[in-house]
Amino acid sequence: MQMPIIFVHSGWAEHLYIATRQARLSNPDAEIVLIGDRDNRLMKWPTSHHLVDDYAVGVDRFRSNYVHRSPNPPSFETFCFERWFVVAQWMQTHDVDRAWVCDSDLMIYSNLSEVANRFTSFDLGISYISGHSLMINRRQTVNELCDYINRMFEDADQRQFFDDLFHHSPNELDRSISDMTAITHFSRSIPDRIVDLATIRDGSVLDYHIRQMDGFEGDHCKRVRWRDGKPFGYHRDHADPIQFHTLHFQGRAKQMIHRYATNPDIDVWTSWLKRRTTTRLARLKRHLPKRRPSSIQAA
Repeated sequence: MQMPIIFVHSGWAEHLYIATRQARLSNPDAEIVLIGDRDNRLMKWPTSHHLVDDYAVGVDRFRSNYVHRSPNPPSFETFCFERWFVVAQWMQTHDVDRAWVCDSDLMIYSNLSEVANRFTSFDLGISYISGHSLMINRRQTVNELCDYINRMFEDADQRQFFDDLFHHSPNELDRSISDMTAITHFSRSIPDRIVDLATIRDGSVLDYHIRQMDGFEGDHCKRVRWRDGKPFGYHRDHADPIQFHTLHFQGRAKQMIHRYATNPDIDVWTSWLKRRTTTRLARLKRHLPKRRPSSIQAA
């Protein structure tokens, strides 16, 4: 049976459209689940759409204790935390024990169920310190992650630990307590049950970030070579090319996600052209001289 691939996203976004399209093309027999809102309910590529609010069980408890320690807006950071409660409830409601949870800027090129079948001895698969391509082999582990997130803000010792972690960060720009922080420390608490999918195994890997070189060749981003529609890269420690099961376009890298779409259709290019035109017009507007109010007054 194919594992469902879950995206949790608020609103409509170009990269979400392209990512769900890519997931559908590379995993045609899997359910592509979008847990979102009314703004994205008509998106073309997901095979099923659900409302976040219908699965927000346990979110109120989290919100009542949450302490914001991040340069990101509170609404963004809380949504990132809350999605794990939503995913846990969706899996319970639909009696799903195994699934993939993917960020809306992740491009998928392989059958993820086949990838997961290589790691059935692990409960959870993460990518280094991130949950942007999270493999869930046992639903109970997501419930445990949610419990851990609640303890981060409810337990006095845990609150102090993460306060210290935030305030003593050597780089002020990197100071952030996010769901990535939760995933990192939760994983360290159960190391034998976790596998890092961003580690090269058997000539393949799930990408951590297209702009993080990680030993691969490239300039500012990994240089991708294509074979039969599959992305590969050369790594300094490996003689043979490494296959990328996924590529991750976090942050500003989203602007180039369309270039990596398999067999891009008119919708992909139209979406990209619309964004590019809007961006250029906004840039042009910033450089136009501002109109000064007239100083001539009626006599």
